Amino acid sequence: MTEDVDSPSTMDPPPIDPPPIDPPTIGSPSGIAIRPAGADTYVDVMRILEGALLEVDAAVVRSRIDAGDVLVAVDTVKTATVVAAIVLVPRGRRLHVEAVAVSRRRRGKGIGSALVRATLRHAAERDFDRVTVAFDRDLRGFYADLGFAIGQIEETRPQGDDRGEDGDRDGDRSTDDRLWGVIAIESVSDDRSP
Repeated sequence: MTEDVDSPSTMDPPPIDPPPIDPPTIGSPSGIAIRPAGADTYVDVMRILEGALLEVDAAVVRSRIDAGDVLVAVDTVKTATVVAAIVLVPRGRRLHVEAVAVSRRRRGKGIGSALVRATLRHAAERDFDRVTVAFDRDLRGFYADLGFAIGQIEETRPQGDDRGEDGDRDGDRSTDDRLWGVIAIESVSDDRSP
């Protein structure tokens, strides 16, 4: 995915009053460790994202890994392989979730939720004031359960833009299928455990 100036992933979210959250400690499912991705995990991260049919620019992923803004979930019991990833992009005072994916056989086990909770902690440690995400309507419950305020994506593309209603150039979805989520971040105190 290219970084178009007015695509849903780069626009400011609609005005929603995000609920404040005191970022939780990083809790992950048994046998899963969440950590920043390293250069050695780039291929694994791309495999996970492509396996979920997400179009994310490889150069963006590499630059976000270098900046410490990609988190991975690693199987610590069997294979020590990456089983999930989340790619984060700073947008001023907010941290935007560009992509999140969990390998098919690991879905439904709390790994995606653990990655998002780790993202909230990551955002607080880096002094962001909120985390945002654009997502398909069928994920509304997932993000609402994590405390995100949810709103409809408003279409604000420049005249002559040839993208579809959701910002995709193929035009296969409308903004009615896409939502914004936003959650406010409270600062992390030093006495909290990771």
